[in-house]
Formats: sequence, C-alpha cells, structure tokens
Amino acid sequence: MTKKYKKKEEVLPRGKNYLGLDWADWARLKNGKAVELDSVPKEAKEFLVEVKDQKKIKPKEVKWNGRFSRRI
Repeated sequence: MTKKYKKKEEVLPRGKNYLGLDWADWARLKNGKAVELDSVPKEAKEFLVEVKDQKKIKPKEVKWNGRFSRRI
C-alpha cells in the first residue's frame, strides 16, 4: 500500500545515494512536493513525514436576499 510523504525540514540532504530514494522522488521532495512510496528507506526516515488525507470542509452557504435589516 502506497502512502504519501513529504519532507520535514527545509533541507533534504543528498547523501551518497539520495537517501535510498529514486532520484525523481528525491527531486520532488527537494522541491517541496509530496511523493507516494511503498516503503521508506531507513536513511530517509528521519527526514520524511507521512501526509494524512485531510477532509475538505465545505463552506456553509449563506443566502442573501439583497436587503439589509435594521434593528432599532
């Protein structure tokens, strides 16, 4: 099962083998994007965080009849 991950901090070190990641995935993470991985290499665990799916909250619609009411 694939999960989405993004980098924790501003800097993502390259290391000898791009932290055990594929170069394309490492480049996406370096640019601040999230990637889908089946498993996280042990070299990269401390630099990545799992992205949880957030439910989008639909804004409540307010109906307006075009008039302002004055209360005195």
